[in-house]
Amino acid sequence: SGVVIMKFKHLTYFILTAATSIGCGNATGVTSEELEGTWSATQYVFTSEANPAEQADVIALGGSYTISFMATGDFTSTFQEPGEQLESRSGTIVTGGDTLTISESGQGSPTEFVASRSGSTLSLTNSDEEYDFDGDDVEEPATLRIVLRKM
Repeated sequence: SGVVIMKFKHLTYFILTAATSIGCGNATGVTSEELEGTWSATQYVFTSEANPAEQADVIALGGSYTISFMATGDFTSTFQEPGEQLESRSGTIVTGGDTLTISESGQGSPTEFVASRSGSTLSLTNSDEEYDFDGDDVEEPATLRIVLRKM
C-alpha cells in the first residue's frame, strides 16, 4: 500500500499497548495465571482515523514483538521495528473484565486497553494511538490492533 515505515516517536507507548494484549481479561474472566507464558505478535496494525483504508502492519513489514507474562502480573517485552535495534520493556499488568491496565516501569500514568482472548490468541484494540502514515514526521490519530499468539 506504499506505506513508508517511519521511526516510532513513542516506542515506549507502542510496547505498552502490545504488552496489554496479553494480560487482557475478557467477559469469561481471564486471569493473569491463564495468560502466563510467552506470546508473539502476528499483527500490529495501525489504521488511520482520517482514512480507514490507510493501514500499516509493523509485523508484516518486518518488525517483531514478544511479551512474557508472569502469573504475578509482571511483564517483560521486546519490540523491534524493521531496521531498528531491539527495545526491551517491563512493568505490571492488571486485568479486570475486558479492561487491561498496564504500567510500564519508569513511565507516567497507567494506560487502559480493551482486549479479547480466544484460545491461544489475544487481541487488543486501542483507539487512542498515533502513527506517521505519510512519512512527514507528523503522527496522525490512529487505531491500533494487536493480535498475539501464545508460543
